[in-house]
Amino acid sequence: MPIHGLCADLPPPGPGVLQIHSVRDGGTHRIRLAGELDLTTADGVEQELRRVELTDAHVILVDLRELTFIDSMGVRMLFHAGMRSSQGTDRLVLTRGSTAVQRIFDICDLTTRMPFVDEPGGTLGA
Repeated sequence: MPIHGLCADLPPPGPGVLQIHSVRDGGTHRIRLAGELDLTTADGVEQELRRVELTDAHVILVDLRELTFIDSMGVRMLFHAGMRSSQGTDRLVLTRGSTAVQRIFDICDLTTRMPFVDEPGGTLGA
């Protein structure tokens, strides 16, 4: 399961690769995902989300804009993170992904049931 830190000077991830860039800035912890979020890479994201959930961050922002693919396991993992957040601190926010990525959330009827924003720092439901 190739998971690498995301750096601006790296080429885009290849097939089957997910890059995770996780950084804290004040009260916001941003997890930026690039590449493919699927059965083989979802565990790494799950572990990072759970690690960040244990911190005192006021907002946990998962940025999906650089995802090229997401499968049902990736959707399931993000849905469960959203459920954990809504039952506790309600601090998870997801930045909408590409049309192809958002289409999967639409098919699963989750677009309005999950805390999506258009841009990091945007308002919920935007």
